[in-house]
Amino acid sequence: MITHPNDLPKISYEEFKEINYDLIVPLDMKIDIPEFLEQIEPYRKDFRRWGEKRSKYPRYGISLKNLDGRIDSELDPACYPLDQWWALYPDKMYWDHDFKVETELMNLPCMRALEPVREHMIRSSILRWDYSGHLVPHVDIKKDYITHFRLWGTNTDDNAYSLLYGNQVITDFEPGRLYMIDTTETHSAIALDDDVYTFFIALDLTAKDTLISPSNPKFP
Repeated sequence: MITHPNDLPKISYEEFKEINYDLIVPLDMKIDIPEFLEQIEPYRKDFRRWGEKRSKYPRYGISLKNLDGRIDSELDPACYPLDQWWALYPDKMYWDHDFKVETELMNLPCMRALEPVREHMIRSSILRWDYSGHLVPHVDIKKDYITHFRLWGTNTDDNAYSLLYGNQVITDFEPGRLYMIDTTETHSAIALDDDVYTFFIALDLTAKDTLISPSNPKFP
């Protein structure tokens, strides 16, 4: 049964901003990047195009949580921008909460950094971009319709990955560090080098207590 977002718990924008109080909020969760790069390399062939638009740009993804736990299915809607998937398959309008099955990547040792939030994870992926791979300005969550949180991180720094909110370039992020990211505001990103990875993690609202506990430096 496909989830309808009207049926999901929601929090107010004010409550959301008490937790996700900045554009990116560092967490005490960090992926070991040398370990990650070594362990993800055998899966390079399994990354697939991120949706079907902008195919001239090098944008690829692989699921951590999807519908069936497979990384070799012919189609994986978890590796599409959901609005693009909906336009192509209006009879299968999945929401982030429909993607609950772990793929084998969750058992990689480098993914142990996700243990504090593993039980709360819903649609989650790893993106791989080469130079010029990007996401255009967009929002992921409406301020009056907040049904989940998002975590973000990358394997590099702002020399190779540009994260922008409007014209504001975010520079204070650390390779491997996971951050809560405010995707209610218009944002975009572009790779300035090859082999730029993004950790793209969605959490249902049951993660709230975890995110306001020791993993969040505002709540020691």
